[in-house]
Amino acid sequence: MAAPNIDPKRTALILCDFQNGLVMSQRPIEPWGAKTLIANAKKVLDHARKVGMAIIYVRVGYRQDLKDLAPKAFTPGENWGSPGLAVGNVEQQIVEELTPEPGDFIVTKHTISPFNNTDIEVYLRRAGAENIILMGYSTTAVIMGSFRDAVDKDYNVAVVSDACAAGTKEEHEVSMNLIYPRNGWVGTSDEVIAAIGS
Repeated sequence: MAAPNIDPKRTALILCDFQNGLVMSQRPIEPWGAKTLIANAKKVLDHARKVGMAIIYVRVGYRQDLKDLAPKAFTPGENWGSPGLAVGNVEQQIVEELTPEPGDFIVTKHTISPFNNTDIEVYLRRAGAENIILMGYSTTAVIMGSFRDAVDKDYNVAVVSDACAAGTKEEHEVSMNLIYPRNGWVGTSDEVIAAIGS
């Protein structure tokens, strides 16, 4: 698919699960590593802010007693609960380099996709968004879930390939090269910035 001309006034940038307990943990961040992943995401975020695009942050957040944890949504044995991603913990916070600003929308989710029982569609409507740009961790979890749900809801979806990462290089590359291009557009951070323009 050819690079689109992305109208920032009809587009929302969605940053998915850039949380201390995920991207700053001991989890594999393939193929880039956390430092490069965050730097590429910040480059796109800074440009989106410059052109006045709506910014939506998606984060995992559970009650301290974990009664809202959806255990079947995640890999058995992984620590998705307290003292990890429960609301109020340091691990649940967005990484410092990508800190939200006043006016940004913040969505807290309990499952893989933010389109499941959250206010994200309210925020997208308020922003007048017809297009969404996805970036985050991981390629095969929150990005995959968001991508599928957004396409089903008739949004035009772009994925920032070098501002996403997965548990393995293979998972990431198959998603970016084979799966996402079927229903959306995949571009690097530089290509996405160029498609947005100034």
